[in-house]
Amino acid sequence: MPPLRTKILTSHNSRRYFRSRTTLFQEVFNLTASRYRRVCQDQIFDNFESVTSKNIEGKLWDAHIRVNGRFRKRLAYFRGLKGKEKKPVERRKTAKLYLDFVKSSQRFYRGYIQRLVSLSGGIPELQDVAHRFSSDGT
Repeated sequence: MPPLRTKILTSHNSRRYFRSRTTLFQEVFNLTASRYRRVCQDQIFDNFESVTSKNIEGKLWDAHIRVNGRFRKRLAYFRGLKGKEKKPVERRKTAKLYLDFVKSSQRFYRGYIQRLVSLSGGIPELQDVAHRFSSDGT
């Protein structure tokens, strides 16, 4: 199986010249992030005992923290620019990509917690968190 990046580039080869690098990066990033989340979640729910010893949940959370930190650093870079160097289009695209990442992370963790509640058999703390999600309307 070819690497993920190669598959995306070859599948978009005919349109590649008409897209910006940011758009292509966004597609690759979103696909990679969702695939990584899904693999971690599947491993966690398939064999919970062995996964806790390997700290898969911690690694997934660390990956989210690192991505969040990179986005924040990049947005801080744009805020620090002066005059004509401000690059407003690039800043807006980065902000949109960051917002998409935050929203997809929230959706993932909502579903993850709800799945934990359904499999746990009634842990009150998890049920409270899942109830807050449903009562928020989110």
